[in-house]
Amino acid sequence: MRIAFSFIVAGLAALALPVWAQSPDHGIVHFPGPGFHTTPVTSGAPYSAEEIRECLQVGSDGTRFTTTGPNETIYRDSEGRMRTEHTSMLGMTTPPGAPWIIEIEDPVAKVSYVLDAQAKVAHRVAWLSPPARAASSPLPAHGTRSQLTTQDLGQREIQGVMAQGNRHVERRPTGTSGSDRPFQIVEESWYSPGLQQAVLHKTSDPRSGESTIQLIHIDRSEPPASLFEAPPDYTVVDETGPFQIEWTAAKQ
Repeated sequence: MRIAFSFIVAGLAALALPVWAQSPDHGIVHFPGPGFHTTPVTSGAPYSAEEIRECLQVGSDGTRFTTTGPNETIYRDSEGRMRTEHTSMLGMTTPPGAPWIIEIEDPVAKVSYVLDAQAKVAHRVAWLSPPARAASSPLPAHGTRSQLTTQDLGQREIQGVMAQGNRHVERRPTGTSGSDRPFQIVEESWYSPGLQQAVLHKTSDPRSGESTIQLIHIDRSEPPASLFEAPPDYTVVDETGPFQIEWTAAKQ
């Protein structure tokens, strides 16, 4: 989960940021263009799955409400190529007719694609070589410190794969993040050695509620190679700077 889930064009600097136009049947999704690819490449562990997200929050009056999504469909082949399909309106209610965005990361060719299914255009973005890493400076000391404890939860089967669980509890003192009382953040992560990534991650934070990210419908067979290529009937456009995808909902 970006912990190790593949969070969207995650390591690439091309995360879809939707911008509304004048009406709910029209929209523009902006991409910043070429960037450094920092997501680790995982080879030898192909799979496909759906990634689902849920957040439970409690209002000041005690009302509990749950939000879901945005969900993704994810594919990874033995070479570490990734394909992610998600709604174009990240974090927002998707209007009828809004297209899904398909993103492909190819560590072999060192390029990524953003597919515009409506215009049949494959926006190709070359990966930039990361700059040399400078020596890091020590973090400044603070007057208050958090306490972190870790618990081994053992192994269990989740969605047909074995996973190792760990629970991390961070206790933060009064004054942290402006809080007038101490609080704690609990993270529970279940990592599958077979998939080489997390299949379930839960976070409980009194400031934002309880969130869950989980892989379901896991299929460990090799996905078709065509999923990681620009479709033959698409026009490939090499992007060297910011670009956008504009969509209009189909007429009923």
